[in-house]
Amino acid sequence: MFKNEFSLSIERLCNREEEFEVAMFAGDIIDRGKIQHFSDFFSIIKKCKFKKIISIFGNDEYEEEREKVKKEYSWVIWLDDENVQLNIENYTVTVLGTTGVLDVPTKWQYKNIPNIREKYERRLVLIEKFLKAEKRERELKILLTHYPPTFKTLQGELPFAWPQMGSERAERLIKDLDTLDYVIHGHAHNGKILDTEIGNTRVFNVAFPARKNIFILEIAKKVLLTDFFSKKSSS
Repeated sequence: MFKNEFSLSIERLCNREEEFEVAMFAGDIIDRGKIQHFSDFFSIIKKCKFKKIISIFGNDEYEEEREKVKKEYSWVIWLDDENVQLNIENYTVTVLGTTGVLDVPTKWQYKNIPNIREKYERRLVLIEKFLKAEKRERELKILLTHYPPTFKTLQGELPFAWPQMGSERAERLIKDLDTLDYVIHGHAHNGKILDTEIGNTRVFNVAFPARKNIFILEIAKKVLLTDFFSKKSSS
């Protein structure tokens, strides 16, 4: 079992008395496609008091390995450009989970991921469709994405790299359509702004290297959503 700062933080959370409604993982749980490390990570998570667990994939969970991971850890709700609805207390919580969108693909992605530009365009359409869906009474809409759908939380990262780390196009959609309650993302390890807003939407960078702690979001007093992000090295 790996013992690093992140896993020890989770263990401390697991030792708390209260039960959490949802644990959310914002991608890059493993390092550079090493899926064997999932077993150590989830052996810790299974000990925790989480009613449900939702996870997305980051850029370190390589696409060719994702179906294998979904089958092996089928008790996790994996959202790979998909959404799920949860009933929590008196709310319907609708979560769209996606690796996310970059305004400019990285050189590595151009070389190794076929049709990467088209993939980002499809995800942008998916996000727009989710935002345009009619919001029901007592519904909370959450975008769980690995890549930041904004440049606001990239302050602290090298400015020239921002288009290859996040998306201003996604930010404009979120602001203009104004139906999201929360955005939860990772990826920005050196981000200095951890909490911000896009219009009326609260945005949280939950990248563990940036926060140095597990992020807990309390909603409507008794409803807790817990989000995690782990990354051991940059891609």
